[in-house]
Amino acid sequence: MPIASVYIHVPFCRTRCHYCDFVTRATSDPIPDTYVDGLLREINRKRGHLARIVTVFFGGGTPSLLAPAQLEQVLNRLAQQPGICPDAEITLEANPDDITETLARSWRELGINRISIGVQSLDNRVLRYLGRRHDADRARRA
Repeated sequence: MPIASVYIHVPFCRTRCHYCDFVTRATSDPIPDTYVDGLLREINRKRGHLARIVTVFFGGGTPSLLAPAQLEQVLNRLAQQPGICPDAEITLEANPDDITETLARSWRELGINRISIGVQSLDNRVLRYLGRRHDADRARRA
């Protein structure tokens, strides 16, 4: 059976880094359910073109801002035919200052088995210059 990889762009961030070239929008609000509803509709439209999924990558923006219930909706929709392989790599990009033990546990329970942590530097001067919200210590703790 043919295989596929799926990239899901989440264009929301708490702050917009001045070096970022990606399509994003800064917001202090939760990610709107209308965005997730749009993702679900798009997955439904593409379902006939999908093969068995071997990788799912939530990128952005800051996909770790999605509530666990929103991530679950998207993963459940992708799991429908043709579905996600049992040993698929499912990656979520996360900012160091968004990661909590509770969130990490919920991501794992959802089947997310890889976190890409946005650590551009462990030098506080560089992090300030880049406009990052976290410092080097917070990045290490994440």
